[in-house]
Amino acid sequence: MAYRGYPSGGSLADHLLRLLSPDLRSSLEHRISEFRRLGIKGDEWSFDVKPLLTPLTVRSVTAKLVKRILRPSEDVEVQATAMFTPVMLSSLDTILTFVHWGSGKYKLFYETTFEADEVSVSPFGILWSSEFKDLDATKISGLPLDAYIVNTIRFPKVTSPNEIEPLTDSTFIIVGDRDVSIYTIYKSVCRLVGDVRRSMFKGRDYRNVLVEFVDRSFRVRKLLMDMPVEDLEVIGGRAEFFNALIVREDSVRDGKRRGPLYTVHLMDLARVSGFQLGDLELPLELFEFLRDEYMRSEGLVSFRLDFLKLRNVLSSITRYFRKGSYGELWVKVLDNEFLKLIIDSTGIYRVKGDSVVYFNPLIAEFMLAQGGALNIDVRVADVPFEIALAIEEFSREIKAYDPRRKPLDILNLKDTIQKLKNRFEQVLGIRVRGEGIIHELNRLLYHSKVYNVVVEGVSG
Repeated sequence: MAYRGYPSGGSLADHLLRLLSPDLRSSLEHRISEFRRLGIKGDEWSFDVKPLLTPLTVRSVTAKLVKRILRPSEDVEVQATAMFTPVMLSSLDTILTFVHWGSGKYKLFYETTFEADEVSVSPFGILWSSEFKDLDATKISGLPLDAYIVNTIRFPKVTSPNEIEPLTDSTFIIVGDRDVSIYTIYKSVCRLVGDVRRSMFKGRDYRNVLVEFVDRSFRVRKLLMDMPVEDLEVIGGRAEFFNALIVREDSVRDGKRRGPLYTVHLMDLARVSGFQLGDLELPLELFEFLRDEYMRSEGLVSFRLDFLKLRNVLSSITRYFRKGSYGELWVKVLDNEFLKLIIDSTGIYRVKGDSVVYFNPLIAEFMLAQGGALNIDVRVADVPFEIALAIEEFSREIKAYDPRRKPLDILNLKDTIQKLKNRFEQVLGIRVRGEGIIHELNRLLYHSKVYNVVVEGVSG
């Protein structure tokens, strides 16, 4: 997309590629080639729905205002302010960089959730919007947005003994005139295993320490990382392991790359709504396992649950981190019914028979688009998951999910779509507006999964 403020035919993506070092440029270009292979045209997608955007707050990864010199023509230079904000885009169920030019809404970083119009999304992980507005909190009070963020951010993908892979999963990019900073965000279960020293890069508020963490293959790795002093003080009184966000930072200026630098930030799940089962803290490994199984499945919103595999994953981690604060959880971890209970407690997954249904946030957008008539708490209600099951049945009937082809033409699906519309109205108890939005919902769910499969590198 040629973006205003750039010479004809130019784009922020082109500018970004010119700034990157060869290795980082190669990573982004590989991602684009994967989208091309799947038949997705253009550098950006546009969405007809109004996506929910939730700012991601990490100490090292916050909204940044950048002064840019733009050249609309050869004879004109314009100085403009661009706001770069890390956000979760519910329509793609992923973390992206929201770019807004000339914005005076600096408070955006502090808002819980906002709504964007006329959204364009680049496979580079950059998002534009013509405008955005604060979303009425009463419309989203029942949505576990914090659970979505924790579910979306993945465990680290380790490429060598001393490096976590950049530019995958949740990546926040800040683009200047001559420099670019890239933050790749992961979550994990961590333990400090080395002496605490002064940070060489982050200043007085950070310390450097050897951290033991679990990677995406559920193996335990070690890496030197910086950690905020205030987090170190909290961990001092906790169990020997803790839940954390891990951030890899790469900086390139005038073609010269600095980094990677790694920071680790305490993530206290006790403050996240809907994550507790009695007094037990829900393990991050459970979210990682469910996300991985969902990405590898052929369904749009459901997958078959492998209890044996799940038990093996949870049990393998305890060999390294002992029982820790999970306490009695490990006594019950071999019981299938108890595992179903803790999966249901996530608020965004629900066990139905031998399958797990994922309440994709795009389905929440669809329900909100029906007029806000649904004043329900999705963490306890069955209605959203009944909608998800109806979509899954519809998708199987038309075989919509296939990474090698696009969803089928709506003109050939009138009867099937009408049946789905009737089912939605029966479940929701309201009149559903328009058949087209149902097909659009199916199409966007398809694109959401394809996008994540490409970005995360998960092969089905």
